[in-house]
Amino acid sequence: MRLAIAEEMFVYPEMEKHLPGGTEAVGHDKEEHDTIVRVMKQLEGADATSAEFTALVKKLEDLLRHHANDEESDQFPALRTHLSQEDLVAVGAKVQAAKKVAPTRPHPSAPHSELFHKTVGPGIGMVDRLRDALTGRHTD
Repeated sequence: MRLAIAEEMFVYPEMEKHLPGGTEAVGHDKEEHDTIVRVMKQLEGADATSAEFTALVKKLEDLLRHHANDEESDQFPALRTHLSQEDLVAVGAKVQAAKKVAPTRPHPSAPHSELFHKTVGPGIGMVDRLRDALTGRHTD
């Protein structure tokens, strides 16, 4: 969840700017993020002892594996060939900082907008972390 938001804030703009076909790849990734968030939201409401829960966990696992494979085997290696080491380190630092303030819960109706994530996202993240603390939910 937090990584997806950080990617949308800092990695995807670099992909769109520097990679051939980057805009299309980012669009595809955002669609995958939407699907992942919807499945996570369904998991929140499912009974952990039900067959539905098990099926949703499997679906989420498959979605995450596919998404990570696309990034790790294609997109990130391509980005490494188009950015300097200094720029890669800077993007990585921004991603790590963004993960600390990003929402910890799925919000399916939230837009996939860099501006939204940078302005409203930290406030939503603060509310999520407060809810997490009050309910004993660990998200680290």
